[in-house]
Amino acid sequence: MNTKRTFGAFFSILGIIGLIYIAFQLIKRTTTPSIFAILAIAVVISLLTGIGCLIKNKKNRPNKRR
Repeated sequence: MNTKRTFGAFFSILGIIGLIYIAFQLIKRTTTPSIFAILAIAVVISLLTGIGCLIKNKKNRPNKRR
């Protein structure tokens, strides 16, 4: 199994779940602005890392033609 694909999918799903959580926190306004900013930065980093792993994985595939 390709580890880049696994980590990419994991971080992408984690980022999407984090975005949904941040949206709920923004609507309810239950967190302080500093905690909200830290969560938002962590989620964006996670999502971009996951997408980056998936994109790099696509470029590393050998071209198998028959």
